Amino acid sequence: MTEVKALPIEVEGEVDPVQAAAAVENAKQPAVEGAMPKVTNTSGRPVWCKPFPKGFQIPKGKRPVFMRFRAEWTDTPHLGEAQCVCWGITVGEEHTADKRADDSGMRVVHERAKMSLRMVARAEQSELLPADHTKECREADPDIFWEQIGLKCRALVVRVFLETHSLTAEERRDFFENCIEVRDAV
Repeated sequence: MTEVKALPIEVEGEVDPVQAAAAVENAKQPAVEGAMPKVTNTSGRPVWCKPFPKGFQIPKGKRPVFMRFRAEWTDTPHLGEAQCVCWGITVGEEHTADKRADDSGMRVVHERAKMSLRMVARAEQSELLPADHTKECREADPDIFWEQIGLKCRALVVRVFLETHSLTAEERRDFFENCIEVRDAV
């Protein structure tokens, strides 16, 4: 579970006591229900996950996120459970996703999240299939998978995308306390 802590707001170099008290109180609260699990050092795939195709390997340095969606959560429950594996997108993939969104600010995050889909499967498939963004393989087409899982599950993929592509509260705190300085021009 992720622990959410607020940073006190500084006013002219001093900590606002009201904000500081709120931050302390927030830090005492339990972790947010339904938050991203902490990363483990476990390798391989979860026991519930379908196998990868023969010879498929996750690229070195990538941190895959395995997700499964129960059939009743999807818009196509008759197709059974859905599974996917996601990991970070490259700058080129980001540009491709932005083009697919027609540079619409409302759709960009959804297209980027969809671009992070690397493997997809439905119940009738015996293994995960590499997501085919070229649309040559219907069973592995991310657009079809995206439509089939429905809004509830798409929202989860988007949330995971945002969480895995953003700094944690602790990382943001470290950045603003230790990694940034603003100077006057000379």
